[in-house]
Amino acid sequence: VVRYTIITFLHNLKKIYNQMKKRILFILFLIANIFVYGQNNDENYYDNGQIRTQGHYNSENKRIGEWKWFHENGQISTIGQYENDEQTGEWKSYFSNGQISETTNWKKGQRDGKFQNYYSSGSLYRIGMYLDGNETDEWKEYYENGTLLKLSNYKNGKEIGEWQKYYENGQLQFIGKYKNQNLSGEWKWFYESGQLDRIGKFEDGQKVGEWTDYYENGQIASTEIYNFGKRIGEEKRFNVDGKLWITGKYDENGKQSGEWKWFHNNGNIKTIGNYVDGKSTGEWAGYHENGKLAKIGKYDINGKRTGEWKTYHDNGKLESIGNSKNGEQTGEWKYYDANGKLSNTEHY
Repeated sequence: VVRYTIITFLHNLKKIYNQMKKRILFILFLIANIFVYGQNNDENYYDNGQIRTQGHYNSENKRIGEWKWFHENGQISTIGQYENDEQTGEWKSYFSNGQISETTNWKKGQRDGKFQNYYSSGSLYRIGMYLDGNETDEWKEYYENGTLLKLSNYKNGKEIGEWQKYYENGQLQFIGKYKNQNLSGEWKWFYESGQLDRIGKFEDGQKVGEWTDYYENGQIASTEIYNFGKRIGEEKRFNVDGKLWITGKYDENGKQSGEWKWFHNNGNIKTIGNYVDGKSTGEWAGYHENGKLAKIGKYDINGKRTGEWKTYHDNGKLESIGNSKNGEQTGEWKYYDANGKLSNTEHY
């Protein structure tokens, strides 16, 4: 009796299992059909028949799951995942030669996490981090040969802290800091040889204080003074051999003012005149390198040539004489050769 009871129990258990198995398979079949027919496939093609885009939309027409883009040669261009129409997880992009061009991590449709860019050769170009869609912390850029190109820092996508840029030979090109997304404090620029090129300070992104430029041989090229981006005070410029070339002043509004002088390389004055509100005014004179007068005339209050103007040969002989009005020659002008003989007369 016991044996019969056990056999009957096992038989009934097997019958129940077979019934449940059929039901489970039927449910799975329904789920699969709901998934397949509840989403729309999207495929676009190039004119040559090569697939361009491949992905899926859900019943609400939102992108879901894996999406792929392709180059016209058939190589994959970009691949990544969507969740409820938002990019998510790691995305990868490729050059048409198959080399990786970019890897990015996404979270709820925003870049978040490690980011890397590459050259088509496969060498790393740029690497850094995103947070909530903004660049953050330290970023590095490289030349294709692997040499460091740039070192930068961000917070919430804004430039902060120290920035550095390098030439391909490894020499520093510039170094300085950002504060509240503005250039701040001392900045320096260098020639590829390593020689200092320029040095000066910023405040709230504006040039302030004394700025100095250098020739590559180390000689000072110019000295300037700034007040929040405007040139003020005395400015001096020098030739590559260190000799004074130009000297003059800027007013508090950043416009040329007062007497300005230009010099020949031998130290003699080349040009001298005055500015008012950034415009040439009054009498201006120019001199040959030997010190003899080369030209003389006047400017009106609008900074235009006016009245009689004369030019001279370097032997002191008159070269030309005539009048100007509103910056243009007017009336009769006479021209003379180096011996003082009249060579031509023009009317304007």
